Amino acid sequence: MGTVDNSNSTQAQYDGLARLETTHSQQTEMSVAVELDRAPSEFDSSFSAALGAKEREKGHSKNWETDSITVKRVRSTHPWLDPWGHATISIDDDTSVGLEPDSGTAAFFGLAEDLATGIPNYVAGHIQQDYRIPEAKAVIHITVSQARAARAFIWQAEHNPQIYDFLYANCAHWVEEVLAAIGIDTPNEETPGDLVDYLAQRFPQ
Repeated sequence: MGTVDNSNSTQAQYDGLARLETTHSQQTEMSVAVELDRAPSEFDSSFSAALGAKEREKGHSKNWETDSITVKRVRSTHPWLDPWGHATISIDDDTSVGLEPDSGTAAFFGLAEDLATGIPNYVAGHIQQDYRIPEAKAVIHITVSQARAARAFIWQAEHNPQIYDFLYANCAHWVEEVLAAIGIDTPNEETPGDLVDYLAQRFPQ
């Protein structure tokens, strides 16, 4: 009985195993490549969704075509001198500002002259930032261009001398000037409380 040569069969098995390992390796590399290629888009979408949710939690779902302007009435620092309170104004998240006399004493004597003569007695004034919590306020929704115009008006007032008079050029009148500069007319209210009440009724929330 002759001897059977298994060398060719064994070599064929080796070759088949090598081809199988190579094919499996290529398939694994392709699978990894696909997963890596897919990962950035999936990460971007999940990250965007998470970021959007976070922004909504923070209240940033703002319409960027609109803004707001807030008129406030705060308690006067000298109620014996100014029992009507003080009017301030702010645009969006800006610090509130208002017209103040340089000297409260000079403003008081100016008021006495007003009452005695019926003629304005203006004294020096300035625009001052105000951080007091308002007792009342009115919020008006405006356009971005109106907000820009209001900020420009306030900026020039802050950088130039102002005049003050209790009856004819007080803090409420100055706030009305800011509003008039962006096309919002008011009936020339004399006191901060009257002005805020009027605006709250005209622009209800």
